[in-house]
Amino acid sequence: MKLPITLKTYLGAILLILTATGIIRIGISKTLPQLSIALITCITVDLTINYYKKKKLILPDSSIITAFFIATTLSIGQPWYIPIIAGTTAILSKHIIKIKNRHIFNPAVFGLAVVMLLFNSVIEWWASSPLWLVIIFGIFLIYKMKNYYLIFSFFLTSTIISLLYHLIKKTEITYGILFFSINFFFMMFMLVEPMTSPFRKKGKMIYGILTALVSFAAIIIIPQYDNSIIALIVANLFVPLLNKLR
Repeated sequence: MKLPITLKTYLGAILLILTATGIIRIGISKTLPQLSIALITCITVDLTINYYKKKKLILPDSSIITAFFIATTLSIGQPWYIPIIAGTTAILSKHIIKIKNRHIFNPAVFGLAVVMLLFNSVIEWWASSPLWLVIIFGIFLIYKMKNYYLIFSFFLTSTIISLLYHLIKKTEITYGILFFSINFFFMMFMLVEPMTSPFRKKGKMIYGILTALVSFAAIIIIPQYDNSIIALIVANLFVPLLNKLR
């Protein structure tokens, strides 16, 4: 029987490739333990909850994607309990924190935010290079998702804010300075998650602008925390309201 190819299939394959490049670059002995713990945790928790609710085993494709995000976003060498806590809270948030059968928070980001805020876990994004590969895969995924308005509003707002900030500071404008607040891996693979982002054009545009504003503010106000994680947690809270816009 031929299995259907979905957006989750594409995203899972892309994450697998990017993770593999990170493993090759950093070393399997340093990366595999964290990845294995995250995968086992997310799959086990998701399978258990789904079986309890529906009395059948359901393919944990979403939890696998969540595990990849968690394992590759946390810095290498975290204590063993950090990916367990991050993975468990991520999956629980998907099943518990819901409005109209849609989970509010991006599960991976929620789990990462918990360990970042409670345990000062370091965010590294070690699967986000090489940048050219991230951009190629990201453009492909955005094309498949037809999420142009969200990406454009986020990217344009981030760029304009950065430009204005550095003009006021009178610093030399370079490409690195101009895009310093933009995490392309986050923007192309996590920001556009369909279940926790608005589904109408106007909502998508406001969501992108809001995320960019919060992300830049986080860099300035609370630089000890990852700005992308903070921004998406805050923006997710507004999605139910944005979905009411016509």
